[in-house]
Amino acid sequence: MGCRLCIISGEAGEDVAQVIIGEAKKMFETVLFVPLRKIVVSCRGGKTIVSFHGKSLEEFDVVWARIFGDDFVLGETVLDALENSGVYVQGSAEAYQLCSHKFYTVKLASKIGIPVPNSSLSVSPGVSLKMAKREGFPVVVKLLSGFGGKGVMLANSEQEFTPILDTMQVFNEFMTTQEFIRGGLDCRALVIGVEVVGIRRTGAQGDWRANVSGGGSAEFYELDENIKKIALSAAALFGTDVCSVDFLISKEGPKLVEINFAPGMIQKFFGSTLAEKIIAYFHSKAIERKTAQGA
Repeated sequence: MGCRLCIISGEAGEDVAQVIIGEAKKMFETVLFVPLRKIVVSCRGGKTIVSFHGKSLEEFDVVWARIFGDDFVLGETVLDALENSGVYVQGSAEAYQLCSHKFYTVKLASKIGIPVPNSSLSVSPGVSLKMAKREGFPVVVKLLSGFGGKGVMLANSEQEFTPILDTMQVFNEFMTTQEFIRGGLDCRALVIGVEVVGIRRTGAQGDWRANVSGGGSAEFYELDENIKKIALSAAALFGTDVCSVDFLISKEGPKLVEINFAPGMIQKFFGSTLAEKIIAYFHSKAIERKTAQGA
């Protein structure tokens, strides 16, 4: 029962292409790696077709969409078309939209009782400053979309916050202002179907952020059952089978700070382990699909 996997990747994910392809070829008979920027979406006879070099991606059993916030316009279109084609994709276009909007992520999670940091959204420097003062410095400032810690800043005072506001105003950028959680343990819950893989991240010396791409480190970590349950609830709420749910854990308990539609593979610390787990899950979905089709 030969299974076919297509991996769509935004530019931010192309650095781990070889490890992903290598693991995929161990389980899938056909593996195609497609840079998102080379995909063509066309409308013919009332039907939307997603293709690469003339080949329709609907021919695959599974499409793994590794697309990021800066891929939004094309990424959303591709996901929407694939979602309506019958091929299995790990997350919907709506899930991608929600995960790419950092403020809406915490807003939606809080509506079902998931603890999140106090957060506000604004494009107005005056309003942002007012919100930061009300929250109390230091505050975390985030661009609505970002990856690998990019677009995330810490303002310890009004004097540090003002230049950030000036820059945001020049680019007319929306920003999320979020409470700073002191001494928080930075943990990631990698959701793969009903499995949750715990990861602890530590920032590089002198960097308050714990992102690995910025020089931090990572190790497997046993999450408690409450955090696993929250992560699975968040993934179900957003409509994605595979994602990473980031938490800061302080003496007040865990707070969900972000959900990533396309989790990093953290190859430096885990090698191909995470890619192998995710691809094994996709292979099981491909088998399910073929069985249902009587193939």
